[in-house]
Amino acid sequence: MFILVLVVVIVILALLLFAGLAKYLKKKDAQKTEQDVLKFIANHPERVSMHVIENGEETVSYGADRKRPLASVVKLVIAAEFAEQAAEGRILAEERVHLRNLERFYIPGTDGNAHPEWLESLGDISAAEATVPLLEVARGMIRFSSNANTEYLLEKLGLDRVNRRIGLLGFKEHDPVYPISSSMLSYSYLMETRELTHRQVLDVMKRFSYEDMADLAKDIFVRISQDSAWLQRLSRTRSPLAAQRIWSAKLPGATAREYANLLRSIQRGDLLSPRAAEIMLDLLGRPQSPDSPFQALGGKGGSTLAILNQALYCEDASGNQTQLAVFIHDPDGMELLWLNHKLDLFLREYLTNRSFKEEVNRTLK
Repeated sequence: MFILVLVVVIVILALLLFAGLAKYLKKKDAQKTEQDVLKFIANHPERVSMHVIENGEETVSYGADRKRPLASVVKLVIAAEFAEQAAEGRILAEERVHLRNLERFYIPGTDGNAHPEWLESLGDISAAEATVPLLEVARGMIRFSSNANTEYLLEKLGLDRVNRRIGLLGFKEHDPVYPISSSMLSYSYLMETRELTHRQVLDVMKRFSYEDMADLAKDIFVRISQDSAWLQRLSRTRSPLAAQRIWSAKLPGATAREYANLLRSIQRGDLLSPRAAEIMLDLLGRPQSPDSPFQALGGKGGSTLAILNQALYCEDASGNQTQLAVFIHDPDGMELLWLNHKLDLFLREYLTNRSFKEEVNRTLK
């Protein structure tokens, strides 16, 4: 009896200690600033890439040619293909799409509530029979980062055409795109179809080549798009953290340099056709308030348990144009617990505070 009481007391003390430590670390992380982000970037070249172009001149090129997983930043390529097909008349931007066609690809609890938030932004509609323009589906993919919308657009546009667009956009180091939302179900799919244990699934995923992961994602994509029972079946098993880390490392990758250059070409309107460029800027652009320091600002972020990326362009009141890409791959994800809350601060200060910008440029030169 005494031993049991002692064990209970030790457990309670351990929990209180853990709770206190967590509260302390959370408070400490909240006090971090843009300087802490800069220090992290400078001290971890193996985890971070940053490339900046200002008025056509490269001002930062820090690990910019190292390929890193993109997460949702890859949706820029899908948006570019959408814009060109719409401009060519291959698809109709005003075509009505039933929301139930998008629901075929919605995996609850995997997108940070992006898809439900997009649906809420549409107003009071009946999800059962409601339709939205195809252009609105693309907006949901970019502005809200809806994964369901992304998978639907891959089906609509054609995966082969999206991958052909990568070459047309001038990428040299870009992996072929595969259905990344479907690939989130890799863990449960392997358990279901190969009858493997948790440890065996992790071992299989670790051994996967990029091509293996892409092929598996395409297989899952076909199954869930044709039979909703597959999505319901696979969604019952949540992917554990270890599997998410492995999956993150095997997502489509590219370099910060190439994505910053892509945004420069899009902002200048010299890569896509004129009409496609208009559509693309409409998709990427973020509305600015009257007191904003920018007359134009747009881009796309992407994150997972182990990835935190941002690719953006802007133009200030004086007409100065900047394009940048920051790609962070932190394999265990521990540093992202605070970076997720501070990267936007770092970027805002970099774009609006000249002295801080000069400090960053010097530090990362």
